[in-house]
Amino acid sequence: MAAGLSAGRMLVRRHAAALAAARRHEADAEIDRLTQLYTVCTPVWIRQLETVRGEGDTEVAQLARVFGDIACKLDKAIGPSRLAHSSGADAHDEILAALARNGRELETLVAALRLLQTSKQRIVDEIGAAAARLKDNASDIRQIALHIRTLCRIEVREAQDNDRVSCPAEP
Repeated sequence: MAAGLSAGRMLVRRHAAALAAARRHEADAEIDRLTQLYTVCTPVWIRQLETVRGEGDTEVAQLARVFGDIACKLDKAIGPSRLAHSSGADAHDEILAALARNGRELETLVAALRLLQTSKQRIVDEIGAAAARLKDNASDIRQIALHIRTLCRIEVREAQDNDRVSCPAEP
């Protein structure tokens, strides 16, 4: 009977050592999976940031062209040839009308620039917050994995000490 109990205890200890080794293997696999995930996600984020930056640059260039068009229209409105062919009052009214039109166009352009800047800042803030969350999650997962590894090693050592059986999974 005592031999049966001893054999049963030995089987339980071996089983505990095998479970501890399996938990450690699962923790290592989870760390590897997260490392691969971050390896895949990082280039995607970089491409997204470059896309946002490129779109912003394109919009700024387009707005600069609009400014150039406004300047050309203004030059046409107040150019010397128009002043020479018009009476003083007509030229003055044309200049004021052109300035009013250009002022409205400029207000529209400034509003578009403000909207673009707000949108860009919002995207940058969202990406920064998500990156911070990912970093925190990665740190938490590493800590959990380290705790699991430590617990697994303790269980394996206890099983080995109680049973004096070597476990090939433990280095």
